[in-house]
Amino acid sequence: MDQCSDLIVYLKSRPFSSLSYEEKCAVKERRPKPHLNIVQRDKHQSRKCQSQWYEQYEWLTASVTTGMMHCYVCLLFGGEGDNKEWSETGIACLKNFHRRARKTSNF
Repeated sequence: MDQCSDLIVYLKSRPFSSLSYEEKCAVKERRPKPHLNIVQRDKHQSRKCQSQWYEQYEWLTASVTTGMMHCYVCLLFGGEGDNKEWSETGIACLKNFHRRARKTSNF
């Protein structure tokens, strides 16, 4: 695995279950926490992606390439139901982010 590549994009193209034991160990300890420059404005306020969310939600990760946030656990082991959005497509909408994140935290 190329260390410079986007790990999230890599994992979406090559599922965790198909990796060797050594690769799985390396990936498990390497949750990406990149700064995403997502800013969304509506009539009432401006929302920005916050780096402290990675500490608040220990499962949160993101892809710089796609600009999407993901659940690292769901991405590695597969998400079901509402968690599929976090593993397959990713989340970029910041409106109601904390409500969606808390719902995912309860899986």
